[in-house]
Amino acid sequence: MFQRTLKNTIKATGTGLYTGKKIILSLNPALPNTGIIFRRIDLNPIITIPAHVDNLYGNENYTCLIKNKVKILFIEHLMAAFAGLGIDNAIVDLNESEIPIMDGSAWPFIFLILSSGIQEQDVLKKFIKIKQKVRIDGLYGWASIEPYDGFMVSFNTEPNSQFCNHQQPLAIDFTISSFIKEISRARTFLECHSDVKILSDKFEFTTLNINSKKLRYKDEFRKHKILDIIGDLYLLGHCISGHFSGYGSEYHLNKILLQTLLSTKDTWEFIDYKDNQKFYL
Repeated sequence: MFQRTLKNTIKATGTGLYTGKKIILSLNPALPNTGIIFRRIDLNPIITIPAHVDNLYGNENYTCLIKNKVKILFIEHLMAAFAGLGIDNAIVDLNESEIPIMDGSAWPFIFLILSSGIQEQDVLKKFIKIKQKVRIDGLYGWASIEPYDGFMVSFNTEPNSQFCNHQQPLAIDFTISSFIKEISRARTFLECHSDVKILSDKFEFTTLNINSKKLRYKDEFRKHKILDIIGDLYLLGHCISGHFSGYGSEYHLNKILLQTLLSTKDTWEFIDYKDNQKFYL
């Protein structure tokens, strides 16, 4: 299990959901142990923000990085794509304050990374192995992570809600399942918030009143929540050997869970898997 980066630089353009502006996104190779780095190249000087839980800005509607009052919004879908393809090191250049929304899923970013090509590097990956359960309770939900031989994500929301009518949580075991096939194309779902400046037919978002025949997956709502969780978990800077469970958990709870985990040293340890490759999503 060696670290990975991109073979080539690749660029794309898209629209910002909140700003409504044209965004130029550039994904670039990076040296081993760089991690995922975001850069606002439209600013002088350029602001560099590592994709790490230490730089998270609290918000219930999206995952946001902040440094010196400079923000980068909507990183979770791109981070999920990096996690799903095992990309450890990359530099993401932006000319605006958010990642383009694309079609609301991780698939366009996966397509970009695969088009660039993936370069294996001569340095072993490090995984975070969960040793003890950590749980965070919020007003309307909870999030936990516990030991597991592999990587699993379970999520549920209130039964009979507008997003879910299942009693049992949706659980995806990524040691036997494919992130790309089962999760990556699940789109975000939005209510018509007043702070969303652009929400038109050209975006294929799932919405509260969507016809079920238009869904990409039978349970697209909860699968997209799992996609978001995968992107958030990758802000630890490493893949996880463990089981994440959430009930109605949102970005702020995920943030607190990750911060609590990192600050409690006896709950986790670094490991590598030189002869075991089952952790690719």
